Amino acid sequence: MNVRPRIVRDPIHEDIPLGPIQAAIVDTPIFQRLRYIKQNGLLHFVFPGAVHTRFSHSLGTFHLAGRAFNSLFENVSRSDPAALASKEFQYIRQVFETAALLHDCGHSAFSHSIEHVRIDGKPFFPSVPELASEWGSDNGLSRWLSGRIEAGELELAPYPSHEEFGLLLIGVLFDGHYAEKVTDTSAALLAVDPIDFADDIRSMIARSLTPSEVFKRCAVQVSNYIPGIEAVPEREQPKQLQRALSTLISGTVDVDRLDYLNRDSRFTGTLYGLCDVGVIINALELCVGEAGGPVLSVGLRKRACQAVDDFLWSRYQLFNQVLNHKTNVVLNALLADALKAAVEKPGLGIGRPLALEDFISFTDEYVMSSVIDASLRDKHSSRRAYHQTLDGIELPRYLGRPDITEVDHAERETLTDSRTQQFVERLRQAGVPDPKVRHWSTESTLLKGTGLPFVLERDKIGGADYPPAPASDPDTYQIPHWCESGRLPASSTYLHFFTDR
Repeated sequence: MNVRPRIVRDPIHEDIPLGPIQAAIVDTPIFQRLRYIKQNGLLHFVFPGAVHTRFSHSLGTFHLAGRAFNSLFENVSRSDPAALASKEFQYIRQVFETAALLHDCGHSAFSHSIEHVRIDGKPFFPSVPELASEWGSDNGLSRWLSGRIEAGELELAPYPSHEEFGLLLIGVLFDGHYAEKVTDTSAALLAVDPIDFADDIRSMIARSLTPSEVFKRCAVQVSNYIPGIEAVPEREQPKQLQRALSTLISGTVDVDRLDYLNRDSRFTGTLYGLCDVGVIINALELCVGEAGGPVLSVGLRKRACQAVDDFLWSRYQLFNQVLNHKTNVVLNALLADALKAAVEKPGLGIGRPLALEDFISFTDEYVMSSVIDASLRDKHSSRRAYHQTLDGIELPRYLGRPDITEVDHAERETLTDSRTQQFVERLRQAGVPDPKVRHWSTESTLLKGTGLPFVLERDKIGGADYPPAPASDPDTYQIPHWCESGRLPASSTYLHFFTDR
């Protein structure tokens, strides 16, 4: 083992210390590839400063996870600092922080946009079982995947997603591919099997997965320091701690969103997305609430409720005003066509990244150069039109975006056909011959996973601990009022229409 800790300078969080395990992971090709994948795909064609990457965002998320962990166990640092330095606490911390570091490691070129690409009606990427067979050593990854599926812990999506790719890549990181760095470093510092460590990281990202016996033993010791934990049976404490912590990796109020909101705001040059990270993180606390029985959850001290309201409003505004900018939407829709054309062109196209090395190299720069090359070599197809779009010479005409959040899925197809016909008739009346109207949908979830955190309010008369109150208490959050009135829905879905000029 010869990996030293280091400090990375970040424009949002300033100095970010990396421990030896995280530094070893960052040094691998699997993580380094995130330098070449932009956080927001083609958004930099609209906001030129938006060239920040999944690499910097992942480091920022890792940093905030460390701050959140300190806040969750602030009482331990005051009452028993030696316990916080114990191997049990340190193991849980390493799992939590490393999960935050790797939460986006499965993203590929242009992130979410490429997940919409279909070739002959099939997903662009190979299936997850195919990739597991190709990437694993001695079929270990395939056995892990099939075992989780058979146990009912993992249900694969109809189309491969970056979350599923990430679970596979975490297995690759710790199965010996990078023995001199990741495997040896984690084994030496944690004194656990690296495969167990990988399983625990994956269970923190996908909370349906079962953590290892190592995590369970450590979790029981750590849980002893959580007020009210005696109400939770000991056998249930490890799983409940894992699920509670995982909501801070992927949930309504998580370290992922807390990083990218401020980061996207900074690099797009807008004020949408700004939120008070410090107030929210410093108000986090683990608590035992009554929700169908004693449940260990992440709570939020009442003083931060308005900061969370502002955080959620900022999240909505960033999606609504920035990510849904009409030019960004049109470019992402055209990207799917351009990728399909590039794949289908013999000799010029990009292939489906089946081998691990192909997936690692499948970044924004690689795909963009392939698409531009294909468009330049064929002047009589839509590829040429796409190249002109990238150069800002010609953009399709944007027609509008109806909000279909409240529209039932069964009715959306009828609505889409109806709106398409309306736009076609308007274009004909405006003198456009044979108009072709296209559509593209965008969706964002505001309230995610387990919803809003419990609210913790001190009993000022008796000076008792913080009793959890339901997060939906109308006197606590404004968000439920917004959801009920329609001012701020729990999710947002838009249907965008555009046509060639």
